[in-house]
Amino acid sequence: MVFDAFKIIIAYLLPTIIGIVLLSWLEKGRQRWGGGEKIALGFVLGSGILGFYMFYLAVLKIPFSFWTISPLFLVFFFGGLIIVKKQGFNKLIHFSRPVIFDRKNMGGKVLVAGLAVLLFGKMLLIGFNVIFAPTYFDDSVANYNYKAKVFYYNRSVNFAEEHPDYLGGYRPAYPQGISLIKTWVTICLGHWEEYAVNLYTLFVFIALGVISYFNLVRIISRLLSFIFTYILLSIPLLTFHGGYAHIDIVVGLYFFSGIVYLIRWIREGDRHSLFLSAFLFGIGLSIKDEMLALFVCAPLLTLVTYQIFSRVKIKNILKTTFQYIGVALILNVPWFITKFVYQLQMGPRPDQRAFEFHPEAFKILASYLFNTGNYNILWPVFFCSIILSCFLPRKTELKYILISISGALFITLYLFIFTPFFEFLKIGTTINRALLIILPVIIFYLATFYGKIISSRRYFD
Repeated sequence: MVFDAFKIIIAYLLPTIIGIVLLSWLEKGRQRWGGGEKIALGFVLGSGILGFYMFYLAVLKIPFSFWTISPLFLVFFFGGLIIVKKQGFNKLIHFSRPVIFDRKNMGGKVLVAGLAVLLFGKMLLIGFNVIFAPTYFDDSVANYNYKAKVFYYNRSVNFAEEHPDYLGGYRPAYPQGISLIKTWVTICLGHWEEYAVNLYTLFVFIALGVISYFNLVRIISRLLSFIFTYILLSIPLLTFHGGYAHIDIVVGLYFFSGIVYLIRWIREGDRHSLFLSAFLFGIGLSIKDEMLALFVCAPLLTLVTYQIFSRVKIKNILKTTFQYIGVALILNVPWFITKFVYQLQMGPRPDQRAFEFHPEAFKILASYLFNTGNYNILWPVFFCSIILSCFLPRKTELKYILISISGALFITLYLFIFTPFFEFLKIGTTINRALLIILPVIIFYLATFYGKIISSRRYFD
C-alpha cells in the first residue's frame, strides 16, 4: 500500500515537473509566476502535454509503457537541470513567505484560519469520496475511466474501426486527453485502481483554487482574494464534481485558467500570459469538444474586441489573433486529422444543430438558476453586479471578463433554447454541468468587481 502511494505520487509529480520546466523556460530568467501558482500551472500544463504525447505514440503505433513514455520526462528533466545550472534553483521554483494580509489584524487572522480549516475539510471530503466511493457519473464510468482501462490493457489506442476497442470502445468521437492521462497513472502504478485515476479531479480542484488566488491577488487585496477563492471552492456543485471525478470540473479549470491569463495580458501587457492562455485552451480542446465553441465565443471574441477597443492596427490584430489560434490548435492537429480521416463528429450531432425555438426553455432555466440548481444567490448577485458595474470606469478589465462570460453563456444557452438539444434541458441532465464550466469565471468577475470596491477600506488591505 505504501509503495502504491509512492508510485501514485510519482505519477502525478512527473507531469507537474514538465509544466514547471516549461514555465521556467518561458520566464527567461524573470519571475513571472509565484511558487504555488507555478506548481498548480505545472500540473495543469504538464498533464496536458503528457496526454498529447501519449496520443502521438498511439498514432505512431508505439505501445504505451513506462519506458516509451519516459523520454518525454527525460527531455524536460535535463531542461530543468540546464535552467538550474545557469540560473539557480530559485529560477526553477521560488517560494516567498505566504502573506494573506499586511497589517496585524486579529479579526483577519481568525477569518483566514477559519476559512483555511473549512477548505482543508472540503479537500478531505473530496479525497474521501475519491478513495472510498465508487465513480458516480455515467460519463466518468462509461467513457473516461472505461477508455483509460481499455488503453491500459491494450497498451495503446486502437484505430481499427471493426474492433470493439476502436478509439476506446465508447463514443470514439470524444477527445482522448483525460483518458490518456489516467492511463499514464495506471501504467505508473502497474495495475488498475479506480481511486488512483480519480485523484486527478482532487488535484484539479486544488489547482483551480491556487490559480484563482494568485490571479486575484494581482487585482485586489490578499485577504479578499483568499475569501473569494474560498467562495469559489465552496460551490457545492464544484465540490460534488471534484469528489465524484466528473470531467466538467476539468473543462472548467482549463476554461477559467485560459480566461484569467488572457485578462492578465490585457491588464499587464505580458505576452507570456497571452501564450499561456492560448496553450491552456489548446489542452482544453483535447478534453472535450465543447471547448471549441467556448474558445471561439469567449477568449477569441474577447481578444479581438480588446484589440479593436485599443485601436490596434488591423494588421497587428490579425497577427496576434492568428498566433493565438495557432498556439491553441497546433498540438491538436493529429486529433483533428484523426477525426477527419475516420469521419468522427465534432460536437453535437447534425440533427441536434437544427434551429428550432423553444420559448418554454426560459421558464425551465429560471427554475434552475434561481431555485433548484443549487446555486444559492449566485445568479441574482451576478445579474445585479452587471448593472452596478456600469458605473465603474470603462477602462477596467471588468468589461473584458464580462465579454468572455457573455460569449460562453450565449453559446451554452443557445443550444438549450434554439436547437433540439432542448430535450436535455427538459430532463435536466446537462444544464448544471454546462454552467459549471463557466461558474469559476463568474466568481472571478464578482471578486474583481466587489474587490475593487471593498479594498478601499483599510480592514481589507
